[in-house]
Amino acid sequence: MKKTFGILMLLTMLLCSLTALTACGGDGSPEGMQLIRGGEDIGYYFYGPEEWIVANQEKYGIACSYVSKLDNSSVTLVEADMPETSITEYVAEEMKKFPEGFELTSTLAPKEDSFGNAERAYKTSYTYKYAGFSYRTMQIYAIYGERFYIFTYNAPLVNYSEEETYYDRYLEKVEAVIKNVKFVDISGGEDVPAPEYEKDADGFSLVSDRAICGFDFYMPESYKLDWATSMVSVTRTDGSNITVSEATDTNVDDNGYWRTRFEQLGRIATEVKAVEGSKVGVDLGDGLDAVSMEYTYTMMGKDYKVYQVLIVNGFKGYVYTFTAEAELYDGLKDEATTILYKIEF
Repeated sequence: MKKTFGILMLLTMLLCSLTALTACGGDGSPEGMQLIRGGEDIGYYFYGPEEWIVANQEKYGIACSYVSKLDNSSVTLVEADMPETSITEYVAEEMKKFPEGFELTSTLAPKEDSFGNAERAYKTSYTYKYAGFSYRTMQIYAIYGERFYIFTYNAPLVNYSEEETYYDRYLEKVEAVIKNVKFVDISGGEDVPAPEYEKDADGFSLVSDRAICGFDFYMPESYKLDWATSMVSVTRTDGSNITVSEATDTNVDDNGYWRTRFEQLGRIATEVKAVEGSKVGVDLGDGLDAVSMEYTYTMMGKDYKVYQVLIVNGFKGYVYTFTAEAELYDGLKDEATTILYKIEF
């Protein structure tokens, strides 16, 4: 069933915490990409960068993927009702719907462009401010047969480095997303069976491939798998998230790592603070050195708390990160700690 999605709905979905996450499959995906959402039953195949988190909003039929809990740069695709006016008039009307608290700062008129194998497509972009932060959005309105789709790329318009903003940093990846969209005729589709995982004595599912990521990760039923490649990400329905990945910067000590982490987080969040006295050693077994820290931050009006563990296994380092809304954190940390202790390197 088609729905009407204007600026208000799309921005609300983009700027809220992304909570309804789903597992994704990579069969047939272009190199370096993963299937975000697709099938003949919905009429398209939408691919995104393999390292991004899949966050589909199935209730609303929104395909979505974003960079990480610390970087909400995202791409979405949704089917909408076919406009009864021209695209230019449609966009002009949508721009009038910006909600209170959003300051629209610039817009570009829609121009004809390409979007995968869509029959027609029109691209526009605009910038806005929200909660003291600047963002840039690219939107493409695509037509395939009698169906109408809206693609959105949204990213902070703040510097990632001296040379580029977050928006510019991911443009090459977003162009690949745009190029590889594939629309198909809608059929009845077939139900895809849920994957079967090996389980441990407590009923936790082994969802990772040690040959790819370097460890075994066991997930309880309260979590759902986002993806498991070189990095594993799992999320609860309340939005609490756990990721485990190999550390990319092994030339610094733990203090240097967290100093850099806080600096990067501070570009897109506020009130980034370490919890006093929370830095402690963690005993994960023979051959592993680990130290943990808790810290808090505020993003888009919500307070979050993080339990992060840096783990050294021989010459390799790994990062375990549990993130939850501050009010949920204490009730979920024991479970998150159990998950940590079940990881096998």
